[in-house]
Formats: sequence, structure tokens, C-alpha cells
Amino acid sequence: MKIAIPKEVEVDERRVACTPDEVARLGGLGWQVLVEADAGSAAGFADDDYKKAGANIIDDAKALWAQADLICKVRPPC
Repeated sequence: MKIAIPKEVEVDERRVACTPDEVARLGGLGWQVLVEADAGSAAGFADDDYKKAGANIIDDAKALWAQADLICKVRPPC
């Protein structure tokens, strides 16, 4: 199962759907986590934080959505 965490696109949205700690927990359950590049930057989480937690960083939003079995977002998609 691939869970994707896209970058929030709403103006002034600083939250991210999963923190690096949550990504590590999901990975521990056997799920693969994909995180869009810079998805956590507004919330203070660097891509390296997500990589250390076991996530794969995906540069392209369309590629992220295409690979996902499940999407985790704070706000509904536009």
C-alpha cells in the first residue's frame, strides 16, 4: 500500500497531513509513504526529515498522485 502526502496548495496553509514521526509509524506497519517535495516545509519539516523517517520524496505532484493508493491531505483537493 502506498500512502501519499502532497503539499497543501491553499494560500496560507502551513499544516501538513503527516509529520515525519507519523511517516515512521506508517512505515513500521509495512506501508510505503510518498511525500511531495517541500510538503512539510511550511510546518517546519524538511525533506530530509521525511527521508530519515523512511519516506520517498517525489518531486512531481502528478507523479505522486498517480502512484498513490491512498492520499492524506489537510484540505480537500482543488
